[in-house]
Amino acid sequence: METERLIIDRIRETDKEDYFINISHDRKVLETFICRYAETMDDLDFSSYPGRSDIFAIRLKETGRLIGILSLFDEKDGACEIGYGIGSGYWGKGYATEAVGCFLRYLFEERDLLTVYASCFPENGASSRVMEKCGMRYDHFSGKELSYLGKDRDLIYYVIHRNEIDDLKDDMKKLVLYIHGMGGCVGESEHYKPLFPDHEVMGLDYKTFTPWETGKEINDAVKRLNGTYGSITLIANSIGAFFSMNAGIDGMICRAYFISPIVDMERLILGMMSRAGVSENELKERGIISTGSGEDLSWEYLCYVREHPVCWTVPTEILYGGNDDLTSRETISAFAEDHGAELTVMENGEHWFHTEEQMRFLDNWILQGRSRTKETDA
Repeated sequence: METERLIIDRIRETDKEDYFINISHDRKVLETFICRYAETMDDLDFSSYPGRSDIFAIRLKETGRLIGILSLFDEKDGACEIGYGIGSGYWGKGYATEAVGCFLRYLFEERDLLTVYASCFPENGASSRVMEKCGMRYDHFSGKELSYLGKDRDLIYYVIHRNEIDDLKDDMKKLVLYIHGMGGCVGESEHYKPLFPDHEVMGLDYKTFTPWETGKEINDAVKRLNGTYGSITLIANSIGAFFSMNAGIDGMICRAYFISPIVDMERLILGMMSRAGVSENELKERGIISTGSGEDLSWEYLCYVREHPVCWTVPTEILYGGNDDLTSRETISAFAEDHGAELTVMENGEHWFHTEEQMRFLDNWILQGRSRTKETDA
């Protein structure tokens, strides 16, 4: 699971020191979160935590260090209770709300639960506000439910049901996810932040370069992000659009903006083969052939695109340069018509939009697309 600032995953053996500092040795945390105090690292019995499926680490994305935990217990008949604790050095920054909101979506969507409860001590107003911000509502008061820190303690319970999670999602932040093209980088996503001031904008730094591998990378990332954001808009450039259309993410993307997309990879590969003087039989026999342009021709790649025709159902805006040397106007027009996409052509544009004039055209294209979206929603 992943949010803008956090990663939520299983506890690791290397988390012991961070767990000690931020949870079991933090007396402020122990006043609000039920946990056994450890005076020293040797006092902490940590051996049973790594790998458990009912305890999760809350990590800062920028460092990977554990700053808190999430837990679930009493799971039965489609319901469970959750608990959460954040090191006091990280209080007041919204981390708990961010983590709990993401965790709730995981429990409803991935573990298929129907009802989730959480509780806090009545004097812990901060924890009550976290639950309320995450869409939970007051359920009941339980007097003298447990003995903790030497006295009997009352608890206030909150609850949320799966059919209420869509209301929570409507209140969640919106995301623009940018997928760069060949030779691009995640830093290009910064350009789109002023165009989507009401969204968070981030780029995906994929590590592979085949549709079956990169498609999985994109699918995994979008699944994680879908649990955190109310909606995801996709901006994809060149081959990044092709990879995205091979990622099986249609149901998780509300709208897409494709810039010079590769929409017919088979035709592109066959053109490269023709220019390199490589026949299909030769490529099949050799498997991989390097070309003079630095690109490798792959029989496996060609077979994949033939066996997996593009299927894309997301409402899409396409920007195409009239001088695009990778995709013909005929090809892009046919794709737009077949998929009901809105095609915009910059006659003197190129495959790579980069000049001041081209970027100004691109910006206006996005703003006009956003305006059309608002008119449709209205």
